[in-house]
Amino acid sequence: MIDQGKEYIRTLDELFVANPDIDEAGFVFYQDDAGELFVENNKLAIAFSCTFEMYAAATDIIRTTNQVLHELGRVSANVRSKVIANAISATRALLLLNGDNYTAWAVRKFLLRTERLELSKEIKFIDLVQTKHPKSCEAWAHRQWVLSRIPIQSIDLSREFQVSREAAEKHPKNYYAWTHSNLLIQKTDIDTLFAELRNTAEWLNLHVSDHAGLHNRQIVLDTIAQRLPTGTCHALSISQFLISGTTIGSANTIAPPQTRLELWTHEFDVNTDLVLRYPGHEALWCHRRFLWVRWLELVQTIKFEKIVEANLNEEASVIDDELFHVANFQYSSRNVWPSLSGECLLCEKCVDLSAESENDVEQSRCAALYAVWMLQKTSTAEGEVTWRQLPFVEQLLLRCSQLQLHKPAQLWLANTI
Repeated sequence: MIDQGKEYIRTLDELFVANPDIDEAGFVFYQDDAGELFVENNKLAIAFSCTFEMYAAATDIIRTTNQVLHELGRVSANVRSKVIANAISATRALLLLNGDNYTAWAVRKFLLRTERLELSKEIKFIDLVQTKHPKSCEAWAHRQWVLSRIPIQSIDLSREFQVSREAAEKHPKNYYAWTHSNLLIQKTDIDTLFAELRNTAEWLNLHVSDHAGLHNRQIVLDTIAQRLPTGTCHALSISQFLISGTTIGSANTIAPPQTRLELWTHEFDVNTDLVLRYPGHEALWCHRRFLWVRWLELVQTIKFEKIVEANLNEEASVIDDELFHVANFQYSSRNVWPSLSGECLLCEKCVDLSAESENDVEQSRCAALYAVWMLQKTSTAEGEVTWRQLPFVEQLLLRCSQLQLHKPAQLWLANTI
C-alpha cells in the first residue's frame, strides 16, 4: 500500500512539473481512460480510489524525513536535496488531501524559514489547497504566517480580500476566511477599503444570511469612518441640517462618501433595500442594530462639535438642544438622514399581523424585536426623552403587542414593551 501511495505521489510531482499553473484541485471518481490523477484546463483531479494509499505514503515520508530536516547540516548535499524534495512532495500531497494537517504545515514553515521554499510560491500553493479546503483553520493560519514575513507593500491586499470572498462563497459563514480579511483591513489604504466596501455589497446581495460576512463589512465601515471627517454640513444651518430632511444623493452613487454622515446614511439605504427585498433574514436586522448604534454615536459627536463651534463664536444661546434629539430627524424611504420616526415606520411596515409564510413570520419577529431594542437604545442615548408619547412610537408598540398576541410562540416581547 505504501509503495503504491509513493507511486501516486511521484505521478503528482510529474503533473506539477508539466502543469505549473494548476489553480484548482478536487476529488473525482476513478476513470479508466484518465487514471487516478490527471490535469485538465489547469484543474487537478484526484480519484477517490487513490486517496487512502497516497495519504498513508505521504504520512510515512513525513515521519521518516522530519527528524532529518532538523539535522541537514550533518548530511551530504545529495542526501539534503533528496530529503528536502521528499518533504515538499509529501506535504503537498498530504495537504491536498487534508488541509488541516498541522504537521505538514509545520514542515513547510521550517522549509520557508530556512529558505528552501519561496514565500510567493507558497502563497500560490495555499491558494490551491484552499480551493478544496476553503474552511481549513490551519491553512488560513499558515497563510497569515506567510504574509507576516512579506513586507506589507509587497502584498496584493485586493487579491487577499478576493481570496477571502471566494472561500466564503464555497463554504457559507466561513469564519476563518472573514477573519483573515479582518486582520488585513487596518493595513489597507482608504481607496482599497472603498473598493472592498463595493465588493462586499455585491457579495451581500447573494448572501443575505451570512453573519460572518456582515461582520466583516462592519469592520470595513468602522475603519473607513475613522478616516473620514464627521461631516457637520457647515453650509446648512442647524435647523436645515437636522430637521429639513436634506438629501445626500443616490445610494448607488459611484463617488465614495466624503464624510461619516454620508457613509452611514448610504449604509442605512443599502440595508433598507435588502431588508425589504429579502424578508425574514435575521442577519440583516442585526446589522441594522450595528448601524443604529453608530448613528447615535455620530449624532452625539455632531451635537458636541456644534456646541463647541457655537461657544467659540459666542453664539451658544442659539443652540437649541432639542434639535439634536434623534426623534426630530426627518426621514423618508431613501437618501435622507436616518431617524427614529423613519425606523419606526420601517418596522411598522415589516410587522405583518396576518403573516403566514415562514419568511414573513420571521420578518415580523425580527422587526418587532429590533423596534423594541431600538427604542430602548435611543432612550438610553438621548436621556429622558418622552419617545413613548410620540404618535408613531405608540402606533408601533401597539402593533408589536398585537403581534405578541397573534404569534405568541414566535415572539417574546411581554416584558419589554
